[in-house]
Amino acid sequence: GTPGTLRTEVNGGYVVGDTIINDGRWHHVAVTWENDGTPNITDANLYVDGILQTPSATGSEPINTASSADVRIGQDFVGRPINGAIDDVQIFDSALTATEIADLAGSGTPPITPVLNYDAARDATPMNNSWEDSLQIYSPGQYDADLSGGGITHNSSPGSSYPGIEAAYSFDGTSGAVVTDFEAFPTDLTNESATVEVWLRPGDLNGQEVVWEAGG
Repeated sequence: GTPGTLRTEVNGGYVVGDTIINDGRWHHVAVTWENDGTPNITDANLYVDGILQTPSATGSEPINTASSADVRIGQDFVGRPINGAIDDVQIFDSALTATEIADLAGSGTPPITPVLNYDAARDATPMNNSWEDSLQIYSPGQYDADLSGGGITHNSSPGSSYPGIEAAYSFDGTSGAVVTDFEAFPTDLTNESATVEVWLRPGDLNGQEVVWEAGG
């Protein structure tokens, strides 16, 4: 499988993930397994930072757990000790769902659907110098708002960003973007309570730099 990724093993059988975790940062990792009547290690699901892994390699091995060995943390019964830090270990007596894993990782889905959702990974036209929102409330292909302007490039694989971010829009520090159809939202946001939430990776913090501005 892919080197530097999460692996779970039973007596030589294995499942290997596809997200690199040996990058010097903290990662939330989890493995769930549910007996379907023919217990095998290949039935295990691996998660990194709340994201279900696509196995980069698997090896079949039936599971028949012995009762004579202790649970070990940081190594297995033949050695192979980890070089790193481990915190907040939990063992559950059921196979948690993907939603429950995401909540543990701190990346659970918000309970309220946002009116605006500028997600670069879901932009149908990422290279057109326009940042369309992804909800398409009115009809497929018809966006309820878009940001347009110079200084925007699409980054399909932000190498040092949070692992859950598949794509991002990069601004070059010379110009931003403008919401061109804010008044067309199905909800009147003129004087209502609101929250603005983003993932931000500054290139620098020299002088005064604005993330979001609304008003007139």
